[in-house]
Amino acid sequence: MGLVFCSFRRRRGVYACWLKINSSMARIIKKAFQNIEFSKKLTFEAVDS
Repeated sequence: MGLVFCSFRRRRGVYACWLKINSSMARIIKKAFQNIEFSKKLTFEAVDS
């Protein structure tokens, strides 16, 4: 699959990941992360309401 390097930059407050994989896997993982973020938003909205 490949390697994933993640680091948290305190200065900007950004959590960044670098993927050392082929482009097709990168697209799949990107889509998966977007789905996770989307479900998190839905969860937070449900909790707020």
